[in-house]
Amino acid sequence: MDEDKFVNLLSSMFKYPKGIIGIGDDTAVLPYKNGESLLFAADTIIENRHFIKNKLSPYYIGRKAMAVNISDIAAMGGEPLYAVVNLGIKKLDKIFISKLYRGIKNIARKYNIKIVGGDTVKSDYLFLAISIIGKVKNNRLLIRSGAQVGDAIYVTGTIGGAISSSKHYKFTPRLKEAQWLNNNFNINSMMDTTDGMILDLGRLCKASKRGAILNRSTFPISPRVKSFNKALEEGEDFELLFTVSSEVDIPKCILESNTKVTCIGSIIDKEGRIFMKEAEGIRKIKLRGYDHFK
Repeated sequence: MDEDKFVNLLSSMFKYPKGIIGIGDDTAVLPYKNGESLLFAADTIIENRHFIKNKLSPYYIGRKAMAVNISDIAAMGGEPLYAVVNLGIKKLDKIFISKLYRGIKNIARKYNIKIVGGDTVKSDYLFLAISIIGKVKNNRLLIRSGAQVGDAIYVTGTIGGAISSSKHYKFTPRLKEAQWLNNNFNINSMMDTTDGMILDLGRLCKASKRGAILNRSTFPISPRVKSFNKALEEGEDFELLFTVSSEVDIPKCILESNTKVTCIGSIIDKEGRIFMKEAEGIRKIKLRGYDHFK
């Protein structure tokens, strides 16, 4: 069983009343008040899977653990509010712990997030499991399932090279960009890219019951990546992937943050199928990316 099949299994087991969006999006969406909903998410990073303990400063381990959660709130068009931090560690070393939590604290403070609790357990492997709560106006909520036939597909920043560079632990969550896009345009669907561009686009298309056709020549590939295919599959980019009507003129750069925005294709009425337009013609591409269980 792969990760997507596991998510499908859980989705079939748990049902939700009207007004709640549960398993399957970047965060859960819960009814709140005054035209707003709460966003609730949890992300875990673990030693030897998301980082190598002896090769990365504890400051950046903590920073990454917080940043991936902020990225989930951004992808829903929301504003992060509170978080709790669960830590698994073999030994409570004061210097290591201080640096670890300083990384969490500094990025949380940058985005006005309050750390309000958590838990600590002894573990042979270092891990951080953070749960985060945010809020969003109901009429500005962004989900994966809103893509429409004819929508243009956009991505922020560059794709690929996150593992070979420092991006996978130094990335800036695209919160400012998501809020700017959400406030100025009618975005139909959005998610963040974590497990590989193609795999995540496949998830967005599946949620929307749509397909996609991509233009290879327009992809904003990082100069740090080894190959085009690797750029699409390796993950850890934490960029925004979103769709909007092709009639909407999205700028090529968000001036407030100097973030590049690139149109890479369009949504089509072929559910679950993704095609790549290349110099040699159009080919169907497989949904490959990072899977914890492969």
